Amino acid sequence: MPTFSGQTTEEIRSWLREHQLFHALAAQIRLPLVPLPDNFSKPTGMPWGGTKIVNAYKNGLPIRAEKQYPIVGESWEISADPIAPSEFIFKFGEERFSINLIQLLELFPEQILGANVAKKFDGQNPILVKLLDAADHLSVQVHPSDDYEGLKPNESGKPESWYILEAEPKCGLYLGLREGVSKAQLRQAIEAQEDVSQYLNFVEVHPGDFFVIDAGTIHAIGAGVTLIEPQKIAPKRSGKTYRLWDWNRRYDAQGNKDPNGRPRELHIDDSFQVIEFEGLRGEAFIQQIRSKQPIVQQNGESVERLCAETPNFGVSQLTLKNDDALSQSCAVSFHGLIVYEGQLEVCQGEVTLAVVSRGESAILPATLETYSLKSPSAKAVKVYLPHQFLS
Repeated sequence: MPTFSGQTTEEIRSWLREHQLFHALAAQIRLPLVPLPDNFSKPTGMPWGGTKIVNAYKNGLPIRAEKQYPIVGESWEISADPIAPSEFIFKFGEERFSINLIQLLELFPEQILGANVAKKFDGQNPILVKLLDAADHLSVQVHPSDDYEGLKPNESGKPESWYILEAEPKCGLYLGLREGVSKAQLRQAIEAQEDVSQYLNFVEVHPGDFFVIDAGTIHAIGAGVTLIEPQKIAPKRSGKTYRLWDWNRRYDAQGNKDPNGRPRELHIDDSFQVIEFEGLRGEAFIQQIRSKQPIVQQNGESVERLCAETPNFGVSQLTLKNDDALSQSCAVSFHGLIVYEGQLEVCQGEVTLAVVSRGESAILPATLETYSLKSPSAKAVKVYLPHQFLS
């Protein structure tokens, strides 16, 4: 099966025309696009990962043999990041081929993204969405903004957000600095290998909580939390994370905890360059970044709640019940859907265009223009680019 690995856009276009498939693919990308469900991170890179993604959210979905890892920390659901772009398989008659989201966007940027999004973001999807399962604490980290001088040419800033799916009792997030913590005090604690978490706000979380994590915010996802993470990426670059402290853990070469192993690399100097030490602290900071989630659409028992609209992404949560449909418009910006409960139908009028199940995601291209969602019982997160930030 062709995969177009390393081929240019013109080479891919030429192959499609040679096999008389270009127009068939152009027609297909006007409909909901469902990527392969197993765009997983390797356990060695995410030693904190758990088993919920594979055993619960992806249970029953086709997982390729090479992706059947014992633990999965992250599943990159909608991604045009060069590290792990979303992959699609198309079948037309006897022809079958694999193509990734970056390649699709190079072929059909305006049709998928919308004209304004494609123009503003160089024809690439500026939103990356991950499903994340933390069986152990993630490192304490911070993300830079795009204008940080320490970034390499292939790196970008990484503002992100978190929609909480599950949280074990008393589990939560580490978000921002506590009142009174100075830069010198924090650095001294890291160098002395103290428990740095004592200098951070701990927020116990529950399903449905949502937080916006801007660049410069020191943070860590705690053990026992599963979430959806929409974040901003720059075209054809990868978002950068600076690891400030890693709970004084050591690992062997396979990524297992080992007191005789090696610690993961830290980026202390870069972290202190980008951490926002000014501004709100403590509970006032938490209230600032926690979403109130007002209802923006309701039809019978089905409800859409707005989580956030920022220059980097829009996020809303959809609860579908009793087949009461929610109408959507993606003409200005593509929509991304991440289904985390049940199974929903993507419809136009009385026609069902796609069925998306728990653990699957979908891209609704701008050329679709309008659609509706319905289900006897399902929940999903929707991402998009707010129109007010596209001028």
